[in-house]
Amino acid sequence: MSEPIELDMSGSERIVDPPIVDFLAHDPQLRAYVAEFVPDPHVSGEQKESVYVRDGTATARRVEELLGALSSLMAVEASIVKVAHAGGDSFDFHTASGGIIQLHDSQSASVSFEVYAVLQVLSQEIQLEFLTQRRAGRAAG
Repeated sequence: MSEPIELDMSGSERIVDPPIVDFLAHDPQLRAYVAEFVPDPHVSGEQKESVYVRDGTATARRVEELLGALSSLMAVEASIVKVAHAGGDSFDFHTASGGIIQLHDSQSASVSFEVYAVLQVLSQEIQLEFLTQRRAGRAAG
């Protein structure tokens, strides 16, 4: 997995609040999405948590839908297959064709805010899956 990204959550200028997806990609060998996220402080006191989202689950289908929404918003030719938090309010999106799109490359501020909205929903889905698995005693991290 990746190294934790230091976040200063005290600033009023930030656009995103926890939970924040830090890394999300599909691992074909695991047959799951591998996700790391900065949890809401009410959920966990850890700086970062991780979870596997198994293929075929409702959460995996929702993750696929949200990645599709990001692909549409970013107007990429190849679908987005990996999301990586690049620090602060910046995110990198990796496409199936090997391309990398940085959030600041979006066409407009309104597109950026729509992307942040989808990322917030994606982060919530990942955190909810983490909570569900933690209650069942099988969280990844």
